[in-house]
Amino acid sequence: MSGYLNKINSLIGAEEVKKEILKWQGLSMLNLPKQKKIIPNYLLSIDNGCGFSTIAQLMAEALKELKLFNFASATAFLELKFEDNAQLLFEEIRSEAIISNEFWGVVAIDISTWVEDYHSEQFEEFLQYVRLNNNNIVFIFRIPNISDHMARKLLGALKVAGNIRHLIVPAVKDSELIGFIRRILDTESISVENDAYELLNVMIVELKERNDFEGYKTVLQLIADIIYEIGTDSNFEFLNTKRIIYDSLQKYYKEIFKNKLISTTKITKLGF
Repeated sequence: MSGYLNKINSLIGAEEVKKEILKWQGLSMLNLPKQKKIIPNYLLSIDNGCGFSTIAQLMAEALKELKLFNFASATAFLELKFEDNAQLLFEEIRSEAIISNEFWGVVAIDISTWVEDYHSEQFEEFLQYVRLNNNNIVFIFRIPNISDHMARKLLGALKVAGNIRHLIVPAVKDSELIGFIRRILDTESISVENDAYELLNVMIVELKERNDFEGYKTVLQLIADIIYEIGTDSNFEFLNTKRIIYDSLQKYYKEIFKNKLISTTKITKLGF
């Protein structure tokens, strides 16, 4: 199985994305010309921290491996956020171009700021750029999970700039997040009893209630900080690198809600 396919199949909840890439596999067998763009643009409804960057990168990787698009730039994938200045966004994309000032690749853009403001002059200017570059860029736009009515209106505005498909990645369930945590801790050879997972679940619920929860991003931060706290505790003794960490979690739980969230710099140290 291809590398990108293994990664995509391991994603939680992204069933519509998986089905779309299966369609790409069928297209790749038709030996269509890469010079002509046959892949549509995409609007992904996905909440912050729930894997947009990962999914968009995997989509770019799949397109490249399946040879469905002519990647003719030094960088095949760009991820940007469109907040208030369309010209700055265009310049950032052009800076990666190597052929006639045109970028050829996949550009993932967070347009969540414009969900209710897509009639503005800046957004119209943005749509004009998308129209002009529709043959050399596969655009993947991101908005949060909003009402169907609002999503359809925004989708209608984006369709003016070219063919586009809407894929929904639903919010990840708490049970799925706990399963994700289990797999990560198993990889780190840390055994955890059920009481500890119940405490982690309580953490997630409380963070959601305080609007401090950002999906996988927060979960990875929780895991990284927990492992960091255990690894730097001089009183903590590992037994063949396996240990029940409920007591450490209790201590960490008190700390996290006293100081909000511990700095994310520790995540980098642990390779997350």
